[in-house]
Amino acid sequence: MIKRIVPVSFWSESDVLETYSLEDRLFHVYLMTNQYSSQLGIYKLNKCYIMLETGLDRKTVELLLDRFEHTYQIIAYNHDTQEISILKSLEYSIIRGGKPVSDLLTKEITAIKDHDLILKTFEAMLPYWNISKRGFDKIIQNLFINELANRQVAGFELPERNTAPNENKNENDKKKKNDNEKKNDNNKQTQNENDNENDNHKQKSWGHSSNESKKSSDSLKDWQKTLSNDAQLILTFYQENIGDITYDKFKKFTYYLETMTADVITEAIERSKTAGHPYKYCLSILKNWYQSDIQHLGDVIAHDDAFQDTYRLNKLLEPYKDIEMPLITL
Repeated sequence: MIKRIVPVSFWSESDVLETYSLEDRLFHVYLMTNQYSSQLGIYKLNKCYIMLETGLDRKTVELLLDRFEHTYQIIAYNHDTQEISILKSLEYSIIRGGKPVSDLLTKEITAIKDHDLILKTFEAMLPYWNISKRGFDKIIQNLFINELANRQVAGFELPERNTAPNENKNENDKKKKNDNEKKNDNNKQTQNENDNENDNHKQKSWGHSSNESKKSSDSLKDWQKTLSNDAQLILTFYQENIGDITYDKFKKFTYYLETMTADVITEAIERSKTAGHPYKYCLSILKNWYQSDIQHLGDVIAHDDAFQDTYRLNKLLEPYKDIEMPLITL
C-alpha cells in the first residue's frame, strides 16, 4: 500500500486558518494524498477523477484548480496533458533518501510530458534546496537540473553555485594549516640540525634499512603534497586523533571523498578512535554509510535517528516475539 506524508503543520498554517474554505482544505489534502499522486509531486490527474473521488462538480473543480494555481500559487496545472505539480511537496514528502528513492524519482520525472511543470517545480524548490543541509536534497536538485538540461527547456538556466559555507570553511582551514606548516617547518629545521649526528650514527648500525625508511618517508611526503584540501584535513584529523597512517591505507579514505564530504569521514574517524582496531572499524563505518547513500553530515544524523527508532521498536516488541497470534476467522 502506497502512503504519502502530510505535515501536521498543515492545519496550523496561516493560509489554511485564515483563508481556506472547507472545500479548499478538502481539495488541498486530496491533492497530497490521492491514489494518483507521486513521490515527485508531479503527476497526471484527470479532472474526472477529482470529481468522482471528492464529490465536487466540474465547475467547482475548475474554480479550485484556478484558485490554487493563481491565488494561492501552490500548484501548476496543465489542462492539455492534465498533469499537476504540487510545487513544494518535496520539502516534506521525503524523510530519507537512498538509491531506491532516487531511482523512483528518476522514473517519475522522465514520465512527465509537460516540460514547464518540471521547470516551475524546480524554480519553486530552489530557495529550499539552497539552504537545505540534507545530502539527498542536492541529489534531487541535480536530478531536476539534468532532466531540464536534457530536455533543453526554454528559460532554464543553471543555478549559480552556492559556495558560501563549505568553501569558506575550507579556505579558513587551509589558511590555518598553512600557518601551522610554516611553524612546523621552522621547528623541524632546528630539530633536523640537532638530529643529524644521531641519524649518522643510526645509519651505521641500520645499514640499508635506514635508506629504505628515508625513501618511504620521502615518498609519503611527496604524496601528501598532491592531496586535495579535504584529503589533507582528513589526514591531519586522523593523525591527531588516532596516529600515523601509511599512504597506502590512507588512499582508501580518498575513495570515499568521491561520494562523501570531508566532515562525514572525520566523523567516522571520531567514532573509531576508541576502538580496538580504529582503522578497520572506521572503514567498516564508511562502508555502511556508503551503502546507505550517506553523503553529508545531515544524512549521518538522520541515519542515526532511524537506527535509534528501529532499536527502540525492537525493544518494545521483544517481550512479544514468541507469542503466536490466534487465527481469526470471520
